[in-house]
Amino acid sequence: MIKFREFINEGGYNVPVVSLDKEKVNLSNKSTQNEINRNLAAVLSSGSTNPYGSWIRVSKVLSMYGINLPKVMFQDAEEGEEVVEIQQFGERWGASLDGTVSQPNDVEYTDYYLYFSYGIGESGFYESFATVTDEEGLNGLIGDDVDEADEVLPDEITPEDQLEVTPQ
Repeated sequence: MIKFREFINEGGYNVPVVSLDKEKVNLSNKSTQNEINRNLAAVLSSGSTNPYGSWIRVSKVLSMYGINLPKVMFQDAEEGEEVVEIQQFGERWGASLDGTVSQPNDVEYTDYYLYFSYGIGESGFYESFATVTDEEGLNGLIGDDVDEADEVLPDEITPEDQLEVTPQ
C-alpha cells in the first residue's frame, strides 16, 4: 500500500499539494514558482460558473505558500485580465535609518506578480489561467496591446484635438 503523499505525487487527482520543505518555500527559487504554477494549473483545470470562483481557488493555493491575495472586482463580465503584485509572507513596512518610511505595495520592493486571465469558453463555463511570474515573464504575457498605428505622438496633435481635450 502506498502513502497518500506518494499517491498525490504520482498524479492521483488534481489536488494542490506543497511538496517542498517549509524552510525551502521561497518565491525566488524557480522550483517553488514551478510548483505553485503546477498547483494553479491543477485547480483551474475545470471550468467555473464565474471568475470569482477561480479567483478564490487561486487564493487558496497561494495561501499554502504564505501569499495573500486582495479582493478584486472584475470590470468585464465576458473576459479580462488581472495583474496583482504579490509579496510572500505579507507586505513590507518600516523605516530606514535616514527616516524614509516604506509604503505597502511599493513598486521597488515588488519582485513577483500574479497574472490571472479569464474568459467564457465554448462550454459556457469560465476558463481561467493563472501564473506567478517576475516582471520579465509578465511583460511576455501581457505583450504590447497598443498598436503602433493607434499611438498618437505629441507633435501629431492638431489644434482641433487640443480644443477637444481642454476642459471647460
